[in-house]
Amino acid sequence: MKANLELTLITREVHYCFVRKVKDKRYLIPAIQHRINRLMNTSQQNNEQATLLLKEFKGKITELTDHFIAETTRFKELLQQKALFHNKPIHFIGQFRKKMILENELSPLLAYFLECYDRLVAILKLLHLAGCFNSEKDFKHTLNNYHKMANHLFCFLLFTPAISQ
Repeated sequence: MKANLELTLITREVHYCFVRKVKDKRYLIPAIQHRINRLMNTSQQNNEQATLLLKEFKGKITELTDHFIAETTRFKELLQQKALFHNKPIHFIGQFRKKMILENELSPLLAYFLECYDRLVAILKLLHLAGCFNSEKDFKHTLNNYHKMANHLFCFLLFTPAISQ
C-alpha cells in the first residue's frame, strides 16, 4: 500500500531536501526512500544484515529527531524570555508544500524528522531576528551545525555500505 503525505514546510533549507539531486540525478528524499525499500525487500527474504541495518536506520532517524525536538524546545524557551515573545504563541506560516510517498514503516519517521528539522531551522531564524545571537557569524555557525547533522543522517541512509545477498 502507498499513501501520499503532504508536508507544509516553513523553511527553504528543508524544502531544498526535496529538490536536491544526488548521485544518478535522483532527488534526495525519493533516493533515500528507494534505498529503504530495497533493504526492506532484502530483509523480507530473511537477510539478517538488512534487518539489522533497517533497525539502525530507524534508531538514527529517531535519535536525531529527538535531539532536534529537544533543541527546538530549548530555543523556544529562550525566545519566550524575550519581552516581545513572552507568553505569546508563535505560529509559523508554511511556504512550501511537498508530497511524500509513505510506502514503508520508515517513511512516516522520515517525514516527522523533516518536520522537526524544519521547525528547528524556523525557530533559529526567529531567534536571529529577535537578536538572540551575538553576531551573524554565531547564527550561521549554529545553523550550519544543524545542517551538518541532517546531512550526516542523509548520507548515512544513502551511502551505508551495501549488504551482501
